[in-house]
Amino acid sequence: MSGRRPQYAKIQEMANATDNATRESHEDHYKKNISGGINEYWTQETYQIHFKFEKDKMFVSISDNTYSPRIPPLDRSDGFQWYLSFYAALLSDVSKGKPVIFVLDNPGLELHADGQRDIKRVLEEKLPSNAQVIYVTHSPAMIDPFRLDQVRCVELKPNVGTKITKLAFKSAADLDLLEPVRSAIGASIATSLVMNDFNVLVEGAADKPIVEAAFARFHDERSKTILVNGSLAESPEAFLVRFFDRAKLPFVIYVDADVGGREIAATMKRVGITDDKVLPLDKLITVERGKDVELEDFISTAIYHRAVEETYPDHNTPAPQELAGKRTKYYEKIFLEQYKVGFSKRRVADQFKKMLLGGRSDEETDKNLKAISSALLSALDAQVVGSKPRGELVNEAPERAQGQPAE
Repeated sequence: MSGRRPQYAKIQEMANATDNATRESHEDHYKKNISGGINEYWTQETYQIHFKFEKDKMFVSISDNTYSPRIPPLDRSDGFQWYLSFYAALLSDVSKGKPVIFVLDNPGLELHADGQRDIKRVLEEKLPSNAQVIYVTHSPAMIDPFRLDQVRCVELKPNVGTKITKLAFKSAADLDLLEPVRSAIGASIATSLVMNDFNVLVEGAADKPIVEAAFARFHDERSKTILVNGSLAESPEAFLVRFFDRAKLPFVIYVDADVGGREIAATMKRVGITDDKVLPLDKLITVERGKDVELEDFISTAIYHRAVEETYPDHNTPAPQELAGKRTKYYEKIFLEQYKVGFSKRRVADQFKKMLLGGRSDEETDKNLKAISSALLSALDAQVVGSKPRGELVNEAPERAQGQPAE
């Protein structure tokens, strides 16, 4: 058995076990874990994945909530067969604990749009921080309009070779080349027109989960009518904003009170976006004069550090004491110097969102984020005063928080 892969040896060991209770406990264990993971990300149907170990073989069958008899995977759709094998291979590779690079060619090609979005969620949320994903796609469903910073252009240039660059639009021909990107953004606009009243366009991808969590936690009823979109830092020449502006949708733009935020605000002014729609952080909450800050600086030191620890459980990162600059810069430096890896603000923001919605926050963080989200809502409501809004108006502007930044 020395030449067999470890997982095959484990299957044979369980299949040859004479203790039925032990074998069945393994079967139930894998059924629970694999079914739970499949259903966490597969939104099309609820499935049960059954395992049976017998005569050094493992048999797999599937049932669902509309058809209870167990049938083999080959009797399911091509799309679900692909998803099941993809998910199983993914779990096998990431469980090894070593850095992994996934290179995928048109993942989920057999799936319809919702299934492809489920695949995108798996890649975003299931993989550990030491995994890198590179994939080629022709499908708008595999492009997140909230995260255009992920998109790269691959061009074959004469006498140069293949060049990989960030997303950019230089001519009308580029729009044809990047049709999936344009379609993904168009789908986002259509969602805005049909399903929500207001839009908040944020500067960076890490701002989106924080702002979403603040609306859901402190303005639950209103949050159902608000779509948070972005990131504008990766939207060349205000491409995304122009879509919303031309559609005449109520929207505001959130930017940090720093150099990057001021550059975006200047771009907005240059393309004709009025000042009342551009809201730097220092217009929403009191900021120490002359200090550059970003949204993460208004999450308390303790809570943000806990989010970092839960995002990177294998990295023993010391908590910051006194910071001279932005909190995220501290972690970026530590991760680069100590672990030789990048620090993902977006991953930490996603974890913080879970913490805030789960009530695992503190008074300082709650006060700051409530003030910021209330000010954003007030600015949105001001755009529809005098007309008939689809959402309920806030009649009074919220009291502006008077505290200093968390650090």
